Amino acid sequence: MITRVPAIAKHALLGVMIAACAGSPRTPGTIVIASGTDLEGMQPLTTVHSLSRQVQRYLVFTPLVRLSASLSPEPWAASSWRWNDARTTLTFVVDTTLRWHDGAPLTAVDAQFTIALAQDQATGYARRGDLAGVSRIAAPTPDTLALDFSAPQANVPLVLAELPLVPRHLLRGVAPGELRRHAFTYAPVGSGPYRVVSREAGQRWILRRTSAFPARMGGVAATPTLVVAVIDEATTKVAGLVSGALDIAGVNPATAALVRRDPTLRVLDYPTFVTNWLIFNPRCDAVRDVRVRRAIAIGIDRRRIVDAGIGGFGVPSAATTADLAHDTTDSNVARADSLLDAAGWLRSAGGVRARGGQPLQLRMLTVGSGDNPVEQLLQSDLRARGIDLQIATRDVGALMSSARSASVDHCAIYTGVAGDPARSQLAALFDPAASGGALDFGAQRPANLTPLFTRLRAASDTATRSMVWREILGVLADSVPATAVFHSRGVQGVTRRLQHVTIDLRGELFSAARWTLANAVRGGR
Repeated sequence: MITRVPAIAKHALLGVMIAACAGSPRTPGTIVIASGTDLEGMQPLTTVHSLSRQVQRYLVFTPLVRLSASLSPEPWAASSWRWNDARTTLTFVVDTTLRWHDGAPLTAVDAQFTIALAQDQATGYARRGDLAGVSRIAAPTPDTLALDFSAPQANVPLVLAELPLVPRHLLRGVAPGELRRHAFTYAPVGSGPYRVVSREAGQRWILRRTSAFPARMGGVAATPTLVVAVIDEATTKVAGLVSGALDIAGVNPATAALVRRDPTLRVLDYPTFVTNWLIFNPRCDAVRDVRVRRAIAIGIDRRRIVDAGIGGFGVPSAATTADLAHDTTDSNVARADSLLDAAGWLRSAGGVRARGGQPLQLRMLTVGSGDNPVEQLLQSDLRARGIDLQIATRDVGALMSSARSASVDHCAIYTGVAGDPARSQLAALFDPAASGGALDFGAQRPANLTPLFTRLRAASDTATRSMVWREILGVLADSVPATAVFHSRGVQGVTRRLQHVTIDLRGELFSAARWTLANAVRGGR
């Protein structure tokens, strides 16, 4: 049952929350960003949560490279790079004018340390597989980082844009498997344009700009303070935008219409690499049979979910990656029913299927946010097929703990997973070699994917990679360890006072260091 809170109470709650986040009265040099759930932390090597990762790579830390608007690597913590003639050695010039927030210089040794940790299986880095081709990491001078590859490379690995550097002088004594639990996760020392000054669990993170940042990287941040306020209730976000207590907030499609009606606000929608998955737990007896998993995959109405659940801000598609997404609206309920019958799950008088006296009851974990409309639509679709889907909400940490636990407290997880142009999320989710990583949601990892991902990592030309990808996608289609539900478009409500906002495939916070607040802008959209 969902408890409804009276509107007056919601607004009172909002006032308390924002006052706690930004101070009361709010200072002019503060921008408040709403997050639907608490940030996962500030350890770049173990983080999964998409917004947390953006705060890390764009605000608190610096990766060696970042992505241009065309998604090509461009200099960032490394001011330049060069290849040897064989394209097996990549040498970066690291900008040693960068400083960690404790004053220590950032050097090539920090980059060497970070990449080595990312390669260590015990760390659990989600994109570890993308670094498998790196055979040697050397830092012969403070500003020189050399990466040797086991095979020629076509381009700078895009994973380096997703891997913020961490300080060796603070973390070298921490065992890789302990990084997630180390105090650094919530009290980080970064090298970006903002530093974390405080965090109140479940309520807020406060970031203040540093007094120096290289001019070639944009210089000192434009706004003194950024606050990430944890607000998971959709109408409370809208109330915050309308009142001016929030400056930017992810809004759902139903409330986007309310935002559009306010002349002081605007709605931005944009493509993302986020795929929303229903991931099956192979330890759950009810979904161990591939026929049941396939029946669920073809028995859900993706078009209805996108239209009714997210207001059309997405692509209804079972395709495994956003770059392959196309509108696949057709479900096949007759085939789904046939598969369930063949698996021995027959409808009972009450409508719920049963086998051997046991009802077909599935517990699905999800990260709680508002009314969870998508989850309720999934529940409705599966109920029509005779499957009793029970929804259990968790915060990100608790959900990941359940995913990695040997106990069976769920049969499926519904979650969004951020992807990238290299499709590295598929290896993190399904490659047996990536088991235990940051994107390990407990999905089945078919053994025949191991040699395929090995071949993929060794491939140095586009034709070979395309061929191997076709084989990988074929294995996933045959085994159905998970099913994509839709590919998201991001939707943000933004005050018109917030200036210099660029949101694209690089994420909501790509331009956040340049954001400023101007006088309220009224008028046309």
